[in-house]
Amino acid sequence: MQYLDFIPNLKDEARRTVSESLAIPNGGQFQVLREELKRTLIVRINAVDSGFAHTDLDAVLTAAIHSADVSGGRWPGPDLFCLPKVESAEELAWLADHIDKRLANSTSASGCRSALGLVAMIESCSAVINLPKICKTLTDRSLPIPLLGVVFGSDDYCVSLGVDRSTENTELSFARQYVPVVARAFGLSSIDMVDIDFKDTEKLRSNCQYGAQLGFHGKQTIHPAQLPIVNGSFAPSEARIEWSRALLAEAEQHSIGHAVGAGAFNFRGRMIDRPTLKQAEHTVRLANLMNMQVSLKVHGKDAG
Repeated sequence: MQYLDFIPNLKDEARRTVSESLAIPNGGQFQVLREELKRTLIVRINAVDSGFAHTDLDAVLTAAIHSADVSGGRWPGPDLFCLPKVESAEELAWLADHIDKRLANSTSASGCRSALGLVAMIESCSAVINLPKICKTLTDRSLPIPLLGVVFGSDDYCVSLGVDRSTENTELSFARQYVPVVARAFGLSSIDMVDIDFKDTEKLRSNCQYGAQLGFHGKQTIHPAQLPIVNGSFAPSEARIEWSRALLAEAEQHSIGHAVGAGAFNFRGRMIDRPTLKQAEHTVRLANLMNMQVSLKVHGKDAG
């Protein structure tokens, strides 16, 4: 859900549509998506300096709080609030404080605050360069609604850089390498740029694989046809999941307690050390989050 540039002349209609979607009984439909299908509901409001952010946020919160009131405290969403064109930590602090104050005044919704989070869109040269400062400031301040991730916005970044976006994406190389590194350093998730040519599936797959290798956790999409490729590219393969689980099981035989406490040992012809074990644990955690179930086969094919 979003109010952004795609609907420049339909802001009121967008607010009404989002509010109605969060209201009962529609809110119940979102609860099915969120609770049974394990989907995350995100609302992207307008930028703080747009003049629309406050109105956008109030519309969402009013509808969500009302739904929580009439449903006995069940939060209909959103789970995350996305703020575009972030330039400073103060903008995110404003968003967190505003959400926190609104929910604190609601008996039924006040308990939902701990489950919410913020996502910042990094879309300019200054935002990219200042990202470490933004993240550190927010970490030190301990926001009531925490920052959980960052999104790289490539098109506005190109405008800020003063260049056209090329087919090769050469002009995006620095930012695409820098953003996920900073995000990882502060324990945040990072989402890669959007591919606007949704019909070119091979290019999308290549960009997804490259983004995953850079350290991004996922990718923005603009069309449902992109979802299978994006999800498949950022999810670990079944072979990799099986290999990781088998490795961790074997590691338990070489240690007491946690698998990463094991010393170096041989597994399926490879020498395994602590970094490899930590990577295997990451793979298994990601698989569990994505509801990917693979049976443990101790003698399965090496996915490494």
